[in-house]
Amino acid sequence: MKTAPVNSRSLAHLLCLSATLGFSGSATAALFTSGHGDFAVGLHDGEFEFGYHLGEGDDTATVGGVIVNDEEYEADELEVRVNQSVVVPVGTDQALLSGTGATEGSTLYLISQDSDGVGSVILGLGTEELEQPAGVTWSDVSYTLNGSTGPGQFSLYFNNGGTFEFGISEAEATNTFTFPAGGHEERNWAFTEAGTYVLDFTASATRTDGAGSVPYTANSSFTFVVVPEPSSTLLVAFSAIGLLARRRRS
Repeated sequence: MKTAPVNSRSLAHLLCLSATLGFSGSATAALFTSGHGDFAVGLHDGEFEFGYHLGEGDDTATVGGVIVNDEEYEADELEVRVNQSVVVPVGTDQALLSGTGATEGSTLYLISQDSDGVGSVILGLGTEELEQPAGVTWSDVSYTLNGSTGPGQFSLYFNNGGTFEFGISEAEATNTFTFPAGGHEERNWAFTEAGTYVLDFTASATRTDGAGSVPYTANSSFTFVVVPEPSSTLLVAFSAIGLLARRRRS
């Protein structure tokens, strides 16, 4: 969990038209229902921050019914709605079944790497805020799922041209993965049952400059509200489980 505010508005401040900026906490979490967001880390005023960065450029997000862009939130300020689902067909790749814990004929709920963000959420990994000017380097960021609560199993994976790369798989007891500093890429966030999940994560990375190396770490708990609202488009295209081309933000 972050311990110091940074220069970005929270939803609570936005709704009351406050000019105060920061990853400051609010009493009630707001629901992130559609558009683009990042599972983001950054270094601000010497503090290693781990939360959400929503919207950038033409990619906006909707939070609590309000359209936001280039806003940052602590993990406990938001709940993420997962409203895409697909009935897993016979013949699905065994690697995908094993990694997600799904079975043929079951329903898989997810945020898809191929989503367009219209009426649903896109959630990528974002490490662009770990800036690397001349003389500064960051290690890869390590993410660890320390534990979770929820009615089913959670997995986080990427479809790389038909090869399923699982960073997190509760079904296979895989709980740690790395991602390069300065990068961004969409991911598939999959859940096997409807309901509310709380995922406790640790993010860590090391910054190196002329003065030496400094390790940073932060813990945050993220809430996902999985609702049984299947999308007919995803049921037809089957893009919900990441079988289409990889999506990158330019």
